[in-house]
Amino acid sequence: MILIDTSGVPPEKLTDPRLLGLKGQMQQALQNRKWVDAFCIHEAGHMIYLEKMGVMEFVFTGPRIEYDAIRDDYDGYMASVQAQTIPVLPDDADPLEVVDAGARAWAAGGVFTEKLTAAPDNGAQGDRELFNAICDAIEMKHSLGLDREQSWKQGREDVFNDLRSPAARERAWEKAHEIRSRFGF
Repeated sequence: MILIDTSGVPPEKLTDPRLLGLKGQMQQALQNRKWVDAFCIHEAGHMIYLEKMGVMEFVFTGPRIEYDAIRDDYDGYMASVQAQTIPVLPDDADPLEVVDAGARAWAAGGVFTEKLTAAPDNGAQGDRELFNAICDAIEMKHSLGLDREQSWKQGREDVFNDLRSPAARERAWEKAHEIRSRFGF
C-alpha cells in the first residue's frame, strides 16, 4: 500500500471523518492503475512544457493531504512535480511570449489527462489558479493587461495540436512512466 503523507494535518484533526473519508478515497484511487496513469500523465504534461521553458530541476512529491484552517477543510494531492528553478529570461524577453509558454505549461497537465486517459476529471483547476498568479506577477512587473482567458485557451489548443503527433504521445507516456517510477506507483 502506498502511504499518504498527512504531516500537513494538525494532530487533533487526524481522526476527523472528513479526513478519513478523503484518505480512503485516495487510497482506493492509488490502487487503480488507470487513476495512477492519469495522475502521472498529468504531471508529465507539466514537466515536458516546463522543460521547453528551460526548467530542468524538479521535486517529486507523493500523495499527501493538507489541512486548510481558513476553510476548515482538507485538500488531497495524489502526486505533484514542482519546478525547482525558474527559467532565466533575458531582460528583453517579450512578456507575452512568457505568458504563452506559461499557458502551455500549466494547461498541459489537464490536456494530457483529457487526450490520453479516460479520467473523468483533468485536475486542471489548481493549474489555472497558478497560471493566473503568473499573469498577476507579469501584469504588475510590465504594467500590462493580459487576456488570460484567450492565453489559456490558446495554450490548451497548442498542447492538443502537439499531441496529434505520435512522437509527442510516446514522449508523454515515457515521461509518465518515469514519474510513476519516482513515486513507486
